[in-house]
Amino acid sequence: MMDQELPYFSDKNDLESLESSRGTQLALGRLQRAISDLKRVVVAFSGGVDSSLLAVLSTKVLGSDNTLVVTSVSASLARQERSRAEEFAADWGLNFQEVLSGEFDDERYLRNDSLRCFYCKSSLMDALSPLALERDAKVVLGVNLDDLSDYRPGQEAAKSQGAVFPFVQAEITKREVREISLALGIEVWNKPAAPCLSSRLPYGTRVTVESLERIEMAEAILKEYGFGINRVRHFGECAKVEVPLVDIKRLTAVLDEVEGEFAKLGYASLTVDPRGFRSGSLNDALLVKWSE
Repeated sequence: MMDQELPYFSDKNDLESLESSRGTQLALGRLQRAISDLKRVVVAFSGGVDSSLLAVLSTKVLGSDNTLVVTSVSASLARQERSRAEEFAADWGLNFQEVLSGEFDDERYLRNDSLRCFYCKSSLMDALSPLALERDAKVVLGVNLDDLSDYRPGQEAAKSQGAVFPFVQAEITKREVREISLALGIEVWNKPAAPCLSSRLPYGTRVTVESLERIEMAEAILKEYGFGINRVRHFGECAKVEVPLVDIKRLTAVLDEVEGEFAKLGYASLTVDPRGFRSGSLNDALLVKWSE
């Protein structure tokens, strides 16, 4: 079955790299068929591993004329992430453009309740749907099978407005996304998740451009100190920092210096979460409420 799928790849290096894992080959075959069935797509592209694989593979399977790769730009997208997305698109020869999304014009989004992601994805779909309509295409998002188990109301918003999730259709897990990306030489195959900056704000804390800029600069400071994987949770004048458990001791050793840098940004205090880095940790309170 897999041999029937390989002609999608014109580069010999692509074919050789797939010899490492039969399971990866089978997963790739399912994904190629799911994408092929869509004919024309508009890919919501954040620059993360999921959307990068979806953008590259859609271009390979459907061709650049039938694949438009779009990054939605707003204050919630870190400037470094925006630059990396643009560079990635150029390196891979993607048919790429940016659009401005309007979530900061939506008071429901700014008040930051538990449906913030719903309003954000609604705004994204408002920006992408006209492009898809012009091209008689489907908007596709890099939602993988594992994402369905987390609290992500944005998925429902996107689905309700016609978005398609090829990874889910092909039953592709996050691990398989990374394995396929590695096999195809996609350099971001092991890139940590980089959700929007607004996810660093506890629910109920109003979203402002100023707070997101402060968070972005604080996380950049941590990266300068060598903590490539980190989160700065914003609690007004207090910053709660998450780094992987193996890095906590090293962070503690330079904590006084980091605190001084954070103070320049307006943080009066800094605490280190002893539980370590946990993607989506601010959702814990919501998940506990659901289970009661």
